[in-house]
Amino acid sequence: MPEVHAKVTASGSHRWLHCPASVERESHFPDRSSPAAAEGTEAHALAEKKLCAWKKNGRRQRFKHDDEVMQEATDGYRDYVIELVNQLKEEGADPELNIEVQLDLSDWIPEGFGTSDACIVSTDCLHIVDLKYGKGVKVDAPENPQMRLYALGAVALFWPIYEFSKVKTHIYQPRLDHISTEEISVEDLLAWGETVKPTAKKAFDGCEEAHSGEWCTFCRCRDVCRTRAQEMFEVIKDQPDKMFMTLEEVAAYLPQLDDAIKWAKGLQDYALERARSGEKVPGYKLVEGRSVRKVKDPGELACRLQEAGYGPDLIWKPLELQTLTNLEKLVGKKTFATDYKDYLEKPKGKPVLVPESDKRPEWVDQTPEEMFGTTKESEK
Repeated sequence: MPEVHAKVTASGSHRWLHCPASVERESHFPDRSSPAAAEGTEAHALAEKKLCAWKKNGRRQRFKHDDEVMQEATDGYRDYVIELVNQLKEEGADPELNIEVQLDLSDWIPEGFGTSDACIVSTDCLHIVDLKYGKGVKVDAPENPQMRLYALGAVALFWPIYEFSKVKTHIYQPRLDHISTEEISVEDLLAWGETVKPTAKKAFDGCEEAHSGEWCTFCRCRDVCRTRAQEMFEVIKDQPDKMFMTLEEVAAYLPQLDDAIKWAKGLQDYALERARSGEKVPGYKLVEGRSVRKVKDPGELACRLQEAGYGPDLIWKPLELQTLTNLEKLVGKKTFATDYKDYLEKPKGKPVLVPESDKRPEWVDQTPEEMFGTTKESEK
């Protein structure tokens, strides 16, 4: 897998299309790898090996790996791609599978390039498949700029040979059990690409056009970005001269709260990191935080208590079942979900307030019978 990155990347396109200045601003901060990023890189490498093995010898080979969750996730990705190839064969489309395809994006992004996990080229349609191993944010394919940019690069690479009329992008996100697709004509895709060029040029040239929003989440300068800070502390103008806010006014603040909380936490973490590196944060100092006592050696403590006359039933808890996460790892997520589903239940969650655009159904209050598990028959 390639380690060199373009200055203006396809993976960061959702951010720089909204905030062109983010490319220049990020360059002042180190690109620190997180455990989640390292895990994603490892999963992609394993998935690539499995798909390459199938392409070479037709075998669904499983390579040795200690993480069973990653094994199942990459098996699922490989099988998804294989099913696409086989389906196209059944349709007589003569598909060609290309793995880890290097794409030239310079027609749309200055000096731009990228790598697609899998490209399946056929006579009628080009398929772009992207493995998303993360589980923190659900990623959708419709109007996804990263996927569309990869599709543009693949069109430039393969269209002179195949002349397909449409492109279908696929996002496979196994740890969220999420698959998302978008189909777009080559004509519409190329037209969209033209709209990207001016902003990509501004981002590459280092313009100062900055805007904050949910796209700041993975920006390296998000914690100390002045544009974002100004939005967090923006003064509300023309407020009515009333003691209390109306419910409508409260509702207007709600969409901003999640981002404001994340911003405040990020600012705290940034200050702590600078202080731990030896810098003085004006008005603050490092101290030892609250600590929770723990037993160094449970066996030795238990023996000492028993010698003092305390019985085992007073010292030890009854045997407890492992957590569901550990049990899933023990038997495998798919097996656990199918073979042991009758032993599980999912209580109704507590109500939360979300925007009306949220896809979940609206909350319905439980009846007393539902809440306490009683019925009129059981009360007789």
